[in-house]
Amino acid sequence: MMSPRILLSGASGQLGLCLIERAAALGVDLISLDRAALDITDRNAMTHALTVHNPDFFINAAAYTKVDHAEQSAGKNREQAFAVNATGVANVAAACAAQNVALIHLSTDYVFAGQARHPYTETDSPSPQGVYAASKLAGEKACVEQGGRHLIIRTGWLYSEHGHNFLKTMLRLAITKKRIAVVADQYGCPTYAGDLAAAILQICIQGRIGPAVGGLYHYAGPTVCSWSEFARIIFRQAQAQGQLAHCPQVMDISSANYAAAAPRPAYSALNSTKFQHTFGIKIPPLKESLNAALYALRHQNEN
Repeated sequence: MMSPRILLSGASGQLGLCLIERAAALGVDLISLDRAALDITDRNAMTHALTVHNPDFFINAAAYTKVDHAEQSAGKNREQAFAVNATGVANVAAACAAQNVALIHLSTDYVFAGQARHPYTETDSPSPQGVYAASKLAGEKACVEQGGRHLIIRTGWLYSEHGHNFLKTMLRLAITKKRIAVVADQYGCPTYAGDLAAAILQICIQGRIGPAVGGLYHYAGPTVCSWSEFARIIFRQAQAQGQLAHCPQVMDISSANYAAAAPRPAYSALNSTKFQHTFGIKIPPLKESLNAALYALRHQNEN
């Protein structure tokens, strides 16, 4: 098919920024809108955006992601989380269905309770443990209920050269600290937002969202590790690239010692076999992806 026309919400997040960069490199027509340009909680604004821009695909990367804040302020933040992650997604899905625009919606590994000891598949039953997680699962259900062409992609542990994320936090701390305490009893799959962005754009280029390949998919990096293990990998790779003079000592701590208002899944690894098989897109190994992110960070700093 011809190069698709794509409309993106949540353009200021790390995935949104990666999508913008990779679309430009591929010559893909992507129109990016941040919250100021498109508030998905406003149904009329959502319908207007689709009418004006007439996209083939809508990528919804807009989300309320303040996981701990969602549990606080006597329900006020809960209302905001559900307004964006559930009602907002319903607005997006309804508008896309009405105008026959294929929707790609991003969801999260947090929809699972975290009690498994194998990477979760799309057929495993979700059991959200906090407000944020419940609001994201409600958004998934809204996509399905509207009945349009859609793809829901669950991911987790995103890192990149953009925004606030674990990779950048660890590198910042490593500059001034010899020892860093990191949670060792939460396991997941570190996922480079740049890889996910490239995969989403490839799906749009393929133009294959329909009854045969729509629905729910998992996309996450292939390595299952704890946060502390990921920190050690980051430091080794950064030192090998010359970005760190020394590797700090990583001290394993329990999540019980890390005060957080919202519960985190102890295990939220995702099995991405279905995604890779359906779309023919191989997810790169962790070290390759991490090296790409580190290289991008170094390039940013040099400029």
